[in-house]
Amino acid sequence: MAIPNTDDLSSKYSQLLSRLTRAWAVCRRDELASLDNFIASCDALYTFSKAHDFSALNSLLSKVLTVCNSIKQTNRNDKNAAKEIEWLLNQLLRSSSDNVSPFIKSANALKYTNDKASGTLDEQVEPEVLVDDAELISSRNLSRQKTNIVVIDDQVSIGKALTMTLEDFSLNAQFFESIEAFKEVMKDIAVDLVLLDIMMPNVTQEQVFEFANELVKKDIKVISCSATFTLETRLLAVRAEVSDYIVKPINTYVLVEKISRVLEWQKRAKFNVVIVDDQQTMGEFYKTMLEQAGCNVKFFKSAALLFNSLEDLSPDIFLLDMNMPDVNGVEIAKMLRQEQKFEFVPIIFITAEENKEEHLLALEAGADDIITKSLPIQQITRQINHRLMRASELKAFVATDQLTGVLNHGQIVETANQTIRLSNRRKTSTAIAVIDVDRFKLVNDHYGHLMGDKVLCVLGQLLSASVRETDHVGRYGGEEFVIVFVDCELDHAARKVQYIKDTFNRMKFNSEGTKEQFSVSFSAGVVDLLAFDNIQEAIGSADKALYKAKEQGRNKVIKYRLK
Repeated sequence: MAIPNTDDLSSKYSQLLSRLTRAWAVCRRDELASLDNFIASCDALYTFSKAHDFSALNSLLSKVLTVCNSIKQTNRNDKNAAKEIEWLLNQLLRSSSDNVSPFIKSANALKYTNDKASGTLDEQVEPEVLVDDAELISSRNLSRQKTNIVVIDDQVSIGKALTMTLEDFSLNAQFFESIEAFKEVMKDIAVDLVLLDIMMPNVTQEQVFEFANELVKKDIKVISCSATFTLETRLLAVRAEVSDYIVKPINTYVLVEKISRVLEWQKRAKFNVVIVDDQQTMGEFYKTMLEQAGCNVKFFKSAALLFNSLEDLSPDIFLLDMNMPDVNGVEIAKMLRQEQKFEFVPIIFITAEENKEEHLLALEAGADDIITKSLPIQQITRQINHRLMRASELKAFVATDQLTGVLNHGQIVETANQTIRLSNRRKTSTAIAVIDVDRFKLVNDHYGHLMGDKVLCVLGQLLSASVRETDHVGRYGGEEFVIVFVDCELDHAARKVQYIKDTFNRMKFNSEGTKEQFSVSFSAGVVDLLAFDNIQEAIGSADKALYKAKEQGRNKVIKYRLK
């Protein structure tokens, strides 16, 4: 069977959509007396949509037909239902004016596109991490090992020192003293990212940024490095579309964090979206479109349904309707802002309300933005996606320990407390481990605090790479770390920590000052988190096991069980 031409499909879609809108115009003029003719036009477009597997269009038309059938069953002129139909049709009309309507993308094509973009196309699902999996660390850090970074800086000592530091973090780094020197071999080497000094002899800043833009157009990421922090240089960097800008002297750990973000080492999980709208049709419509955009979406028709499930939700954004019966959107927003868990989760109102006073009340209640329902769905999803991306970056910044890259003290404690509550309700096993670097003061005293920082940074990365995405790692303080193992028995968690400990023991650190090579160990205490009412009690008991490990000679993992 011949595959339909894309232009032919678009033409057919336009014809059927035109027929549908004309039928609706007649139907509205006759105060829904001609509803059967409109339903027939809707059925024709629905049949076309089903034949070509246009999932978003199927969903929208299905909702239109559901509203129409509701009108027929009640045998009355339902003005609210008519408004719903009109709004849905307007979304179709606005989208049809674009080159590629989001409503006429096939489900199979969409799935392929999303899978390919996220790097999971035909990829085998990773089994649960086992303690005897010797390839675990190398497989998790494969992207980093393949990362090729070029440092271009006319100050040779600084450039070479930076290159050596990056290699300590398992990055392939090469140093070039000038842009011209790099250009001579550029075609022969693989490059993922360039750290580019913007103040060099024989070239102007404008020329440096022109070169940066050339790299960007070749899909090579660029981070500008400079001792200056002026409006002019920052503006040139923005116009050259470089990924980031870092000021000298360079903090190594800040730089590694920026490189991680620019190269997207951490696979971005799907965003979780929560929608509250008393109009079922509109709520389900937004749910369908956001799922098509790659989000996980939960839809609630009322505040009561939302708050009954609130404890189980971890949303990245709330989308609220403003005007709802019983409890309105502004009241919901105020209640959400009272909970620490949702204090920084963006709240967006999607509303047909145009009253500026109402908008101001929403903002005062803690809303981050207000989007009108009259906008095309592409624009709405784009604004939501922008908010999600920005909130994700801010959340990571606020929640992360800047030295080690794991959760900071406050976040790991809050996460552990949430895990206790959820696990108790779900009756699932959860364990917690407290890890402390052995003789860390000696490392600082003998090799220096910078080397001590490096040991902590490497351990933080190792812990993150060694656990599942569902587990949580945080720096509790100083040289102490905490791991929360979700849905994991105590014995299995202890074996995992033992495996990580053995891996850490085998790592070698090179001291630049003494030219020595040394290794470091850690001790750990592991407890069943559900045996305790709160995280403080659990950590206290894990500390008892940890101290026992220290007393027995260090470099041990000990479990603590309640009698």
